[in-house]
Amino acid sequence: MAWNITIISKDKIYDPNSIKLEREVFDIFNKKVNSRYAISYIIEGDFSEEEIKKIAENLIVDPIIEDYFISYGDEDMKLSNIMRASRITIKYKKGVLNPNDEITFINLKRIIGERLKGLYTIHTYYIEGASEKDLENIANKILANRLLHEVKIEHD
Repeated sequence: MAWNITIISKDKIYDPNSIKLEREVFDIFNKKVNSRYAISYIIEGDFSEEEIKKIAENLIVDPIIEDYFISYGDEDMKLSNIMRASRITIKYKKGVLNPNDEITFINLKRIIGERLKGLYTIHTYYIEGASEKDLENIANKILANRLLHEVKIEHD
């Protein structure tokens, strides 16, 4: 199993991914939606919860503008306390290299050591004001490339 560190901005003004998505949805589909973005770092290795908390607080999270949640398991967290919304979850398919994940993995391994066995990210967009068809269009035309990404859509 792996540890999951999920990060979300404390305030939407610090959430450029959500702001960009809302603008693109309006520009392409002429539809107004409300969104929030969360990124989950899935960290594989033999770490205690206290060690994962230190990794999050000292290496990954900016505590001034971000909140984080830790769970044990490799699935993305549902942050229903942030907003009641539909979700689009995106991660790279197995075998597809994500250069950002690779760079993060290499740098964390230099600091943490050989106990770090793997790292990948899951990107989750919480979206209000979109139908199921809208969510499919947003996922396929704005957020994901189906050749590279696994996409999971949950309509609320």
